[in-house]
Amino acid sequence: MNRIWMLAVVLLAGLGVGYWLGSRDLERDNSAAPGAAGGAEQKTLWTCSMHPQVIRDEPGLCPICHMQLVPIRQAQQQEEGSVRVDPAALQALGVRIVSVEQRPLEYRLRAPAELVIPDEARFQLSLRFEAYVERVFIGAEGDPVRQGQPVLEVYSPELLSAQRELLLALEQQARASEATRGMADRLVEAARERLRLWGIPESFIAELERSRTVRPTVIIPSPVSGIVTRRAVLPGGRAMPGQELLEISRLDPLWLLADVYESDLPWLRLGTPVEVQLPALPGRVLRGVVRYRYPRVEPGSRTVRVRIPLANPGLELLPGMVGTVSIRVQSEPVLAVPEDAVLLSGERAFVIEALGEGRFLPREVVLGRRGEGYYEVLRGLEPGRQLAGGATFLIDSEARLRGALDRLAGAHQGHGTASVEAPKPTGEPRSARAQRAEVGVRIELPTIQCETCVQTIQQAVSGLEGLRRFHIDLERKEARAELDPTRLTLSQLERVIARAGYTANRTRRDPAAYERLPDCCREPEDQGRSVRQEGGDA
Repeated sequence: MNRIWMLAVVLLAGLGVGYWLGSRDLERDNSAAPGAAGGAEQKTLWTCSMHPQVIRDEPGLCPICHMQLVPIRQAQQQEEGSVRVDPAALQALGVRIVSVEQRPLEYRLRAPAELVIPDEARFQLSLRFEAYVERVFIGAEGDPVRQGQPVLEVYSPELLSAQRELLLALEQQARASEATRGMADRLVEAARERLRLWGIPESFIAELERSRTVRPTVIIPSPVSGIVTRRAVLPGGRAMPGQELLEISRLDPLWLLADVYESDLPWLRLGTPVEVQLPALPGRVLRGVVRYRYPRVEPGSRTVRVRIPLANPGLELLPGMVGTVSIRVQSEPVLAVPEDAVLLSGERAFVIEALGEGRFLPREVVLGRRGEGYYEVLRGLEPGRQLAGGATFLIDSEARLRGALDRLAGAHQGHGTASVEAPKPTGEPRSARAQRAEVGVRIELPTIQCETCVQTIQQAVSGLEGLRRFHIDLERKEARAELDPTRLTLSQLERVIARAGYTANRTRRDPAAYERLPDCCREPEDQGRSVRQEGGDA
């Protein structure tokens, strides 16, 4: 008995939505016949508990399974399109009444990210004079160095000349009279300054003045402490002024660069705290703050890069590590309804308004942003209205509901009372009758990652003959479609999606197409590298 009541309630909700939509379509497309019995008494409708598409005006047997029909009670309607549902049935189904109210939306934004060395933490070591490299004290890239530690020994004819000029100026200074001492002091200081401007250490200049001996080579120390991230010099090589010889980088702090989809930009604010999880540090959550948003959208992935500095005192974090950034944001107060109070049907959205005394009325609304558990409502509702929540069980019956809506709209146009029967045998070929049918299907898309994946699949299926409607839910990783089975089958649609590089139900993706997808559309373990060929035909 409970099963019969539940099916009856589901059908009643569909009847209400269909009746309302049929009225709207009738007013828009056809001129309604006058005297449509708006105030006529509502009859009791009868349906089959096993085949809810069968609706009769009188009791009897189901024409399909020959079971007894059960009644569907409709009360006098004070507002066109509303239906009454028994309170006991509502309680059994867990339907609750919720209010439309102003509230802030909360949203958790997730984005892939990579650790890089900050620009200001990189130092390029080069010479300011021409020289020949005698020795390199750095073993390999990745070696740590300290500030002042010797890294190169070089020989330079220009440096020899500059040393001799300083020694000559010192000799002239020692022999200068009172009248010429000022000039001699200036020559000595000019020779010293020339060596300083070339980056020669003060200790080398002091030793030169003390020993009064020209040194053929000079030791170049590291100007900073850090890690050698690039080595572009070998012993015996020629070094020109400005040529990069070594790159030394500090690894504390590091920058975490996250790629945020452009559709998430309305949620993003500078100064927003974030949580970071890295596969290299399982079980640990790092925290940082969004400090900068780059002023450019990447054309391939349709993402915007944001910068998050992370402290790295123990050097546990390494450049090149990848991870996931989780950003929890909150909007300003907006008109919002609970997520389970919204019925989505392709590009349209509906809510079921509670009118009181068990009566409900479908209303079409225009939705905005989607937060955690709530939708923003742009048009169609006002604050304070009461809605039915917990009605998302109708979504899984979207295809059946759509067909019921179309049939109810036609019934309303002809009679004002819905009566849908099983098809009677006719002389028309079965294939001709099937051409008017639409089949609702659900397709699992386990490998989609981002909005770019959605756009790629939408582009692949666009223009398919027999595809009436196609909608992808990225969060649930699934698609809903309505097909004309005489022109397009589910397996054909799956193969089209697989050829675009995505697995559809049990039809595996085309490996070659998957390799051509941008990094953001690949699975995390495949990003940034070539993908191995997969077995199985798409």
